[in-house]
Amino acid sequence: MAGDGADAIATVNPLVDSHLGSSGNLDLAGNLQVLASSTSNVSATTAGANVSIIGIGAPNIVGGSNSTVSDAPTVTAYVGDSNL
Repeated sequence: MAGDGADAIATVNPLVDSHLGSSGNLDLAGNLQVLASSTSNVSATTAGANVSIIGIGAPNIVGGSNSTVSDAPTVTAYVGDSNL
């Protein structure tokens, strides 16, 4: 019997929001920008090992490894309910 395996998972789930408040007054002489951005850099590295058991019959080899990385940033930019 022999077995070996490796698994690496990297996930990114950002929540990015930019908005103006639901009430208030904006009196602008130029442009208004409300920006929100998210930049993520994730990686998953897996290193494995095997174990061999020698007994009666064929040798038994079992091994495996697992890596999981998750990134879930929340970024918000807004102008609240106010007079500008």
